[in-house]
Amino acid sequence: MVSTMGQFFCRDDREREWMLETAGRLRQGTRLGFLAALLTVVACLPWLDAIAIVPVVLAALVLAAADRGGRIAALGPAWLAAQALLFAAVALGDGIAQGALAILIFPLVAVAGGGHPRRVVVAFTAATGVLMLIGGLLVEHDAIADRPPLLIAPLGVAIAVGLLGASVRRAGSGSRAAVIDPLTGMLSRAALHTRSAELAHQSALVGQPVGLMVCDVDRLTAINDEHGRTTGDRVLAALALRLRKHLRAFDLAYRLDGAQFVVLLPGATVDQGVGLADVLARAIRAEPVADLAVTASFGVAGSAAGETFDFETVLAAACTALAEAKRDGRDRVRPVVRAKPEPPGPPAR
Repeated sequence: MVSTMGQFFCRDDREREWMLETAGRLRQGTRLGFLAALLTVVACLPWLDAIAIVPVVLAALVLAAADRGGRIAALGPAWLAAQALLFAAVALGDGIAQGALAILIFPLVAVAGGGHPRRVVVAFTAATGVLMLIGGLLVEHDAIADRPPLLIAPLGVAIAVGLLGASVRRAGSGSRAAVIDPLTGMLSRAALHTRSAELAHQSALVGQPVGLMVCDVDRLTAINDEHGRTTGDRVLAALALRLRKHLRAFDLAYRLDGAQFVVLLPGATVDQGVGLADVLARAIRAEPVADLAVTASFGVAGSAAGETFDFETVLAAACTALAEAKRDGRDRVRPVVRAKPEPPGPPAR
């Protein structure tokens, strides 16, 4: 059941990467939005029952756990759970008769504007509407009968938000095409520069290391010449899929040029990047593609903890390490070799 629900919210790797990128950009706004919902409940407590705060806190914990896990497929079910808990807060606190159903619009805004597929926005809007109808027609029938706008107003706004969210998703399809490589489903060079600037700013603030690896398909030119470009494209697509399967949820892979890919590794040291590159190299060589043995070479570099991430410098270092891997016979992983500091000389006299 969990797997089926996860597939509904995130069907394939392309959706996963797009939603990861969108979720990362909206993370701060989403957190602030839910904090606003929490403060709204707190402000209404003089007119509600204090027990209402318990489901709201539980909803915050559910979303925090899903966000920390970094699994996009878990975020959809987490938002549904949070929505149900917010409804419980409204019902337990007798807030339906006070017009508090509008609180359910907070999570809907986050989902509708969060880059989720249209089917998810429609389903979440429908679930929100059902909860409002349950609250209005079953829990507080008398209050709604006396004051129908208590139900009509929030229900109408929820439907409007859902329709707007579905439209935003469609309108963003053009920009999505600009940042997603159509052959491999990986993010493009344009998206790479945006993300690298964000990581540079983040590393300057928190001092975390940032790893980077460059992956290059071995002998792709020969494959294209001997077996045709269609076969070469199949090799690139298969390699991209194997990379994505073995990356962490918050690592992002980009197609740089031709047969080259770049993977950004937030929070990873060079040694950790080398370990992950070894795993990827084994996964790539494990199975043939189109009856061809395929391998790849890796160069790994990164910024140290407490050091601001400079994308161009680290990328150049990783490319140098990649060139060394190619010279050593391909199908290799090579880290950047940092110059050792010179030993201190004799004290000046």
